Amino acid sequence: MTWHDSIIGSFFYTNAGRWYDATGVLGFDWDFTDPETGEKVPEGNRLRFTALCAPEYCVNKDGSVIWDELGDGVSMSMEFTVDNTAPKLVGECPLTLSADGNTLYYTAQDENYIAAVILLNGSATKAIYYSYPDMPVEQKGQAFSGALNLTDYREEFGNKAVVAVCDYAGNEAYYAINLNGSGNSYGSLLAYQYAPKSPFGGGVNTWVSFDPNVSNTENHIFTADADFVCAEYVGGYVFAQTKDGSLYGIPYADFLEDRVDLDGTFITRLENVYHPYPGSALLLGRD
Repeated sequence: MTWHDSIIGSFFYTNAGRWYDATGVLGFDWDFTDPETGEKVPEGNRLRFTALCAPEYCVNKDGSVIWDELGDGVSMSMEFTVDNTAPKLVGECPLTLSADGNTLYYTAQDENYIAAVILLNGSATKAIYYSYPDMPVEQKGQAFSGALNLTDYREEFGNKAVVAVCDYAGNEAYYAINLNGSGNSYGSLLAYQYAPKSPFGGGVNTWVSFDPNVSNTENHIFTADADFVCAEYVGGYVFAQTKDGSLYGIPYADFLEDRVDLDGTFITRLENVYHPYPGSALLLGRD
């Protein structure tokens, strides 16, 4: 992990009669592959990062540094833990509304520490309220319970909201919820429930959500207005095709707001395409 770059240090500008703090950012690119073994550094390993900094007058014209003339102050080290696992909401009731509906209680857990739990609007485009858990070192890996303020939330943003759970490594998990009084999470997966029509009735297609780790947790979000036979989540959009070959590109955020504009998201009509007939549900993507 080395780089060749330089930044200008602080200096005193005589004409202005003041010190100027000239700082810069030096980054490095490492994919966490052990150069000796060629294998990825395992999750949870502790690593030490050391930076050596030298003033310009100790750098020769050829770029070499006169390290022997410098003391220990040119070295700065810090330790960090390899962490690529996102935190999550846990427990039988990870999200619970207060009796007056103004507080949303949560229980979250990470293998290290929870950094923040954030309340966002239904499309996850605006942070409304932050909760920063105060977790002592000895609480590493433990579940933490806290609260999010919902006062006046519905008046401005409605019943839909998103809860983000974050750790200190930058890992995040998002949960779309409906603040209709139950406080239940929609789940981490979204799907299209296909219900073919028959002489005996049926034929009501719906958008549903569920938790892949718990059975029988489908939540019917709202009725679908088209017979989609295949769908795929790509880069924030759900590309879905109907029986007649109509192709749609629906923003994923629309599903969190209980609306799908088929007229505005129509792309084209495909000809001579093969599609598998769905059995019960088509997986669209993670929220």
